[in-house]
Amino acid sequence: MVGCSIASESWYTIEQLFKSQSKANIMQLKLQLQTLKKHGYSMTEYLIKKKSIIDALSFTGCVITEDDKIMSILVGLRAEYDSFVIHVTSMPNCYSLPEITTLLLTHEMRIVQHSQVESLTVNLVVTKKRNNSSGQSGSRRGFSQNTGQSNHNGSNGGKRGRGKERNNFNTRCQCQICHRTGHGALRCYYRFD
Repeated sequence: MVGCSIASESWYTIEQLFKSQSKANIMQLKLQLQTLKKHGYSMTEYLIKKKSIIDALSFTGCVITEDDKIMSILVGLRAEYDSFVIHVTSMPNCYSLPEITTLLLTHEMRIVQHSQVESLTVNLVVTKKRNNSSGQSGSRRGFSQNTGQSNHNGSNGGKRGRGKERNNFNTRCQCQICHRTGHGALRCYYRFD
């Protein structure tokens, strides 16, 4: 070591060098632990990343309590986990880290299940109401149900309105039951199966 005349000075300089590097490493790991968010990670990936940072901190000699570990995990969760976070933080008894991990994985599984069900139920439903009480079979409020064109005073009004769109729309609609195009759920053959 340059500038050191005896061995004790050399060892002291080396010790100070490693302490500063170790302290910088601890600060870096603590910052990563506080700022890591779940964002696009699955819950398993997120928990593994948090655990690796916590393990690296414990290898440096930094002591992290179980409550601090749990809070660092909860802080990085998205808004869809707010009900879970509120429940855990308001409990008088503290959960252990393995219990929190299991509960978070279960909660994520339920979120995925609900999003799949919602995506299946969001579909187009086409219904036609028939009014046979007006005396004109197949007409309602001046529109023919077969063509959808205006029939005021016996004329079609120059094909104004939504007449052509209705016929094309029925051929493009997809049934929610059998998933075929050309008819809606009300007219599906498999409706009562």
